[in-house]
Parts: sequence; structure tokens; C-alpha cells
Amino acid sequence: MKNDFGVYAKSSGGVLQRRLLTVNGKVPLPDSTPGAEIIDFSELNFHTYAVIIDQLITCQPYLVKTEKGEHFGEIDNNVYGFIVDMTNDLVSTMEKESPLFGTLTRTALADNLPQDDGTAMHCLHTAQEIIHTLTDVIACQFEMNDVLDALCGKGNPSLDTVGGFLKDVQLTEVTGLSNPLAGYYRFRSMEDYYHFLLLRMVEDKTRVARCECCGRFFIPRTRAATKYCDRVIRDGKTCKQIAPALKHQQQAERDKVINAFDRAKRRMYKRYDRALAGNKKHSPRDLSLKDYYAWLDPATRARDEYLAGKLTAEQALAVIEADPVKDAATQ
Repeated sequence: MKNDFGVYAKSSGGVLQRRLLTVNGKVPLPDSTPGAEIIDFSELNFHTYAVIIDQLITCQPYLVKTEKGEHFGEIDNNVYGFIVDMTNDLVSTMEKESPLFGTLTRTALADNLPQDDGTAMHCLHTAQEIIHTLTDVIACQFEMNDVLDALCGKGNPSLDTVGGFLKDVQLTEVTGLSNPLAGYYRFRSMEDYYHFLLLRMVEDKTRVARCECCGRFFIPRTRAATKYCDRVIRDGKTCKQIAPALKHQQQAERDKVINAFDRAKRRMYKRYDRALAGNKKHSPRDLSLKDYYAWLDPATRARDEYLAGKLTAEQALAVIEADPVKDAATQ
């Protein structure tokens, strides 16, 4: 049964106003901008989240009891209980660490999970939907990164630039003369919320740029061409302060490291994404989410430590170009 939990948001004049209603009550959220929220989301680390998803995926084949390798249709309630309990623990932990993400995960699960009809198929469908709903969060983050990349240097963004899927975004507006949330839109999943923010970015003609120093996305503060962001990367100084003083050779080396990181990140995610395809034979190159983050965490750290002057380009590239599956097999 649906409830009023979720994120309520509206955007006017580029300012994003939000209200969050959780199982523990109302949680205040500061005003922001659609672009800032999307960029922050694109850089979040979901390592712990991914480890839990991999455990659920590993458990799923054992839901149906077997005897001498043969399935006989009875659900293993211990396995099913483990999957449900693990999911509830994950959501509760997320709600403590990030009320917004935890609430959107809880409400998406509430809306997507099938009604209990007392059959074994219910348990199977529930486990499948749990995994599908949770992995959608990771997929949504990659979608945001792809959209940000497509928007870079495109001037005023359009629906065609972002992708036709935004034309089908469904918005649920709160109404009622006495309702304090009238005029807000309610969201109960990550995808719906971030698709709404993308739509507002397009309507506000928000420009996106990629910093030529650190390689991260940012929203330029002025209409003038801006090459560098205001992130602090070395000795308390920002990219905007450091980059202009770099020699051509230093900038070329920096580009090599950043471009290598971007290519490897896309390649590693594709290896994970292909592994999910149900009609595909297992390959030694397949990556689980745990494998993907086992590469991403040190690779991101290596990139950042290189930018901070703590690693040489060669040292950073050795980490970025490592293969998590091959390296694990040799240990």
C-alpha cells in the first residue's frame, strides 16, 4: 500500500526546493540547484551498497531447494529470509547515512515488490525485483554520468542532447488548496527524481563543463567559457588557481591520466553490465559490482593523488589500468 513517504521537489528560477518525508518524519533539505544535485550524485561511491547487492545476487539461485542437483520447487525460507533481512538492513543503513537516498530506495521497493499471494513464485519474484530495484540505482548513476558527458560543451542543452527518454518523464504534482506541499512534485525512486532534475536542467538551459585540470564535471558560474572548476586539489589551491601555471608538457601528462581513468571506468562498467545479461554465457572477464568497485576505489584515489602531486603519472596509470579479475586470480 502506498504512503506519503518520498521526496517532494520543485524548481523555480534555477533554485531547487525540497521536502523529505521519511519513516522517521520530516527531514529538512537545503535548497540547491538541479545541476549541483546531479553532479554530486554522479560522484557518489556505492561500494558498500554494491557488496550487499552482490551477496543478494549470489543467494538468489539457492532460493529453490535442491536435492542431488535437482530443483524440486520448494522455497528455502532461510535463504529467502536472508535476502529480505539483508535488504531491510541495507535500506535502514542508507536512511541513516543519507535520508534522501534511503527513502527513495525504500519507496521504490514498496512500489515495485509484488503482492504476497502465498505462493513460491511470490518469493522468487520478490527476490528478482529486489535485485532489479537496487541495481537500478547504480544504472541511474551511470546514466547521469553519460548525460553530463553528452552535455559538456554543447551550449544550451536540449531534450535531443540529453535523450528522448525525458519526453516520457511522468510527474506527480501535489494538489490541494490547504496542502502545504501543493505545487511540489513527489518522487519515490532515484530514476524519477534525477530524471526530473535533468528535465529542469534542460528547461533552465544549465550549461555543463568538464574541468580541464581534474577532469570532473562542474556548472560554470558565468556565461563566459570556463576551463577550470573551483575544487581544491593541491595545497589548498583550486584547479582554477593551479592549472594556468602548468606547463604544456605537464598538462599533456595530466590529460593522459584523466583520459585513461575515464576510458577504464566506462570499460569496467560495461564488463559488469554485460555480466548481468541473462542470455549470455559466463566469461572470465565478467565483473561483479564488488569487482567493479574493487577497481574504482583505488583508481579514483590514484587519479586524485596524482593530481595532488602524491603519485607520478606512471604510478597512477599502473593502478588505473589494472584488471581486478586478473589480479585477483594471481593472488
